[in-house]
Amino acid sequence: VAVLRIEDDRGRILVQIGTAEPGDPTPTLKIELPGSKFIDEETPEEAAKRIISSRVRFLQGSVDHIRIDPVDEECHVSHRYKFFTKYLRTIVCMRVSGHVDAPSACYPAKCTSSSKHADVAEELRDRTVLLEQLDGKLFLYTWLYPGEKEKYADPSQAEMMRCWLESLEIDVPGFDAGDAQGSSSDSQHGFLSVIAVAPARISHTW
Repeated sequence: VAVLRIEDDRGRILVQIGTAEPGDPTPTLKIELPGSKFIDEETPEEAAKRIISSRVRFLQGSVDHIRIDPVDEECHVSHRYKFFTKYLRTIVCMRVSGHVDAPSACYPAKCTSSSKHADVAEELRDRTVLLEQLDGKLFLYTWLYPGEKEKYADPSQAEMMRCWLESLEIDVPGFDAGDAQGSSSDSQHGFLSVIAVAPARISHTW
């Protein structure tokens, strides 16, 4: 797979926090960096460009190539299939500058299911939730500070994160970039690291 690590000038990382299907007004919690599997024989660089042009289109025109970092290895053990896989990871560093325009969800109302959940909702209340639609599916993104992705992705935080996510005001069935309830136009200056992960048996030369 190819995974994007996008950093702004405040050191925050763009993280996908959920998805929503047409007809279902309740988003599904899914905290991860935006990414995609490779298609056919495309290179990591081609995959990165494809992801930017589809999954995070609001970054188009705001990305400048900086450098390609040395390839490193990443190992995973499949708990489901019980096998070990080694990956080659190529990081393509790029700069994000200029205005980032994207439809956004309305700020959530205060979560009242419990005081603990309300605290989390309040902590994230000032975060802009960016929206992107692909093949009828809605993807929700926000900027998180270093360490927050791991914190909020922890299973112990799932219920609290769902509370915040479900309180967002999003009209999923009628969602369209031109009809979104809000709009975010921020001047973002930072770095985008495209982490392209491919099986070790495949060698890419850029």
